[in-house]
Order: sequence, then structure tokens, then C-alpha cells
Amino acid sequence: MRLLFLVTLSACGSAVLEPEREHCLYSLECELSERCIQQRCVRTDAGASVDAGPNCDDPDSDGAHTTGLVVQNEEQQLDRHVCPGSPDRYRHQLTTAAQLQAWVVAESGPAPVLFAVDAESDLPNDCTQNTPQCAQGGRLSGLSVERIERSFDLSVKAPEDSLSGYELGMRVGRPCSEQSDCGSSARCVRAVAERTDQVGTSGICVFSRDLPIDPDCDRNDRSSEHPESAQNAGDFSDLELQQVPLCQHDNDWYQVTVSTASDVSKTVRIVSTAAEAGQLSGVTLFVGLYSATDLRPLRFALLYFAAGAQSQTLSMTNVSAGDYKLRVTQINKRSGPITYSLSPP
Repeated sequence: MRLLFLVTLSACGSAVLEPEREHCLYSLECELSERCIQQRCVRTDAGASVDAGPNCDDPDSDGAHTTGLVVQNEEQQLDRHVCPGSPDRYRHQLTTAAQLQAWVVAESGPAPVLFAVDAESDLPNDCTQNTPQCAQGGRLSGLSVERIERSFDLSVKAPEDSLSGYELGMRVGRPCSEQSDCGSSARCVRAVAERTDQVGTSGICVFSRDLPIDPDCDRNDRSSEHPESAQNAGDFSDLELQQVPLCQHDNDWYQVTVSTASDVSKTVRIVSTAAEAGQLSGVTLFVGLYSATDLRPLRFALLYFAAGAQSQTLSMTNVSAGDYKLRVTQINKRSGPITYSLSPP
């Protein structure tokens, strides 16, 4: 009788606890007859499956990988880490419909995957199941959602079966087409991504108090923060810039012309200080070429530089003759300005 009583109690205990279990990270959290598969406890006789990923020690202690971390408006998350099987979640309490821009770049290796989902909802397995609100790149994952109408989780998922260090940026706000749409105290900032089809033509109004730019970035700078006021820099193939200061959140825009259809190549050289605590070891630059008439994105390039003085080649193939807007943006944080130079190869 005692043995029968224990078996019955065990069966009842499983039924009572099961509805309360939202997810698992490791199989030790499941019953003896279950394994942790894709963050759910599954009976071992349910078919052949791979167990949850390897053990991973996430050094972040702010709850992003468990209950979620609440963030608002323009946010910058530095020195972040994510383990396979326990994605980080950044929860935003939305008060009205808005536009969303987000990007993530890894310390090394491929960038994590970005998801924008309803608050506390399950994540898709990959971007093929949630294409409009999911982004996965190589060096950078950039996500742009034109309209989001309810509170959401911006989730960062590890790209591989190991701990991934990363830096994350997020903007939520009203859309804009130029600076005048935002008033005198804000800027109209466009999204960054690896592919032009991952962003739209509109930007988001960003207030300087949320994402300030170091004033040293715009001293002796012939560019403009906004495309509509970019100065004419002449023929793109002949463009040469020397030691232009640049910071995170600073967008340098130039008006350029391509006289005949061709491939355009540039040598890009930067000078930067070594990373400080909490900063990624290298610097990533975003270079975008846009239509001068409607700011339709045409060519994107990402260039990665180690600290110190480094050079990379920028190549844009099959560029048609016409007028364009060229944008140079620093992706990740540095404590002070870097300088970049462009010259013919």
C-alpha cells in the first residue's frame, strides 16, 4: 500500500506542477522521464531529439535572461552576454503605436538573432517563422519594424552553441522623413542593417538627451547629420576625406555623384583608441548609399576594424550613374571619437 501511495502522489504532483512550468533551460529541471527540448520538458519517448545546449554561465545578473529587463525609448546595452537556450529579453511598455529600430553586434563571430514579439510570448525557432519581426545577419543583425502596436519583448538569441558577448541598441518612436519632422530638439535617424531590404525609407525621431553625440565629432566636419543638408562632395570615385571625427550615434552624410555606371572602391582607414571596460574590442562602421531623390537604400557595407590604425576596402558594385547620398555611421561604443579617412584604392 505504501508503494502504491507514493506512485499515486508522484503522478498527482506532475499534473499539478506542469501548468506552472513555463520553460526549462536544462533537463535537470524536468521529471525523470523528460528532457529539456527547445525550452520545454518533453517525454523521452516522444521521439528522437537533441537535448538542450551545453552548460553556459551567463555573467549578467539583471534578469534579462530569466524574467526580462524593462527598457524604455532609446536604449543602449553594453557589455551584454547571452547563452544558448536562455535568450535575453528587453521588455518595452508601449503606450501608443510606434516604429522600432534595433541592432546587435557580437564581440566575435556571428551576430545574435533579434526577435520582436508580444510581451512574454514564445520565440520562433528561427527567422523563417517570423520574418517581418526577426533579423539575423552575419556581422550585424539589424531590425526595423515600421509599426508596432502593443507592449513587446525585444529578444536576443545566441547565434551558436556558446556564450556570446554583444552590444545592443534600440529606438522606439514616431517615424520621420527629415529633421524638420522632429522639431528643433530631435534628429531623424535611419536604421542600420546588412541588407537594404531589412530597412524602410523612413527614420525615427531621436532626442539628443537620450542618445547624445560627443561635440568633438562634428568639429571641422564637412558632412551633415541629416541627408537633406548634406554638402556636395563631388564625384564618388574621386571622393577623398581625411581624418574625419566620428562617434557612436553620429551620422555623417555626403552628397555624391556617379558620372558613369561602374563599380566604386575606396580605401577606408580609421584611427581609434583601445576599448575600455564593457566595450567591444573592435570598431564596426556602417556605410550606406541612398537615392538622392527619395532616400531609398541601394547599397550597404559593414567594415570591421581592430583598435589602432587599420585599413579596409569598401566596394560597391554596379552603381548606376546619378546623384546619391552617402552615409557613414559608427555602430558600437567608444569612449571618445575615432577618425576615418576615405581615399581612392
